[in-house]
Amino acid sequence: MYFNPPYPELIALSWKPRGIDQVLVLGNYYWNSNYHRNTLYIRAFKAGNVNIGKAYGKALARSLTNITADCIIPVPGDPMRNRARGFNPSIVLAEEISRVTGLPIIDALEKKPCTRAYVTSKKVLSQAYSLKSKISGSEISGKVLLVDDVIASGKTKRICASLLKKAGARKIIVLAIAKAISVKRPKQLTFSWK
Repeated sequence: MYFNPPYPELIALSWKPRGIDQVLVLGNYYWNSNYHRNTLYIRAFKAGNVNIGKAYGKALARSLTNITADCIIPVPGDPMRNRARGFNPSIVLAEEISRVTGLPIIDALEKKPCTRAYVTSKKVLSQAYSLKSKISGSEISGKVLLVDDVIASGKTKRICASLLKKAGARKIIVLAIAKAISVKRPKQLTFSWK
């Protein structure tokens, strides 16, 4: 099956979490939508369709025309979810970006199981992420592409960026398929039978 992502060019967001120099996405992801095309493709990717992830990875890589970086670092996912899924979506994207651009992937971050950024306090979330012990500061220097599938509140990326900057990164560019947006549901109509 051939898949072509709906948004072929990166969008630089004016919004960015503290400690991150730039956020680049291909489009939006609507949490509570069952009809938005990009949302449905991302859900299919997360559910196991790796080919969709590879196509998004190629689209991200091809869109990096004016962006320079020294390495790619995938955001680690929950180990239990990755095991159940059979892959980490961020690593699928990073591998495809690396294949197209030639940039090295550094597997520098790790995550403890069962912590979700959108339901977890900042303190608990910051304890969930750490640098892998085998990583040296000389490996993480210069500009880093921090790759993930979706950016929501920015908590996870902010914590990862903080760890990477302490390890020697000068500039952090977040690269994701989409920015998560919540679609407000219309208020229920209420009728009075008086």
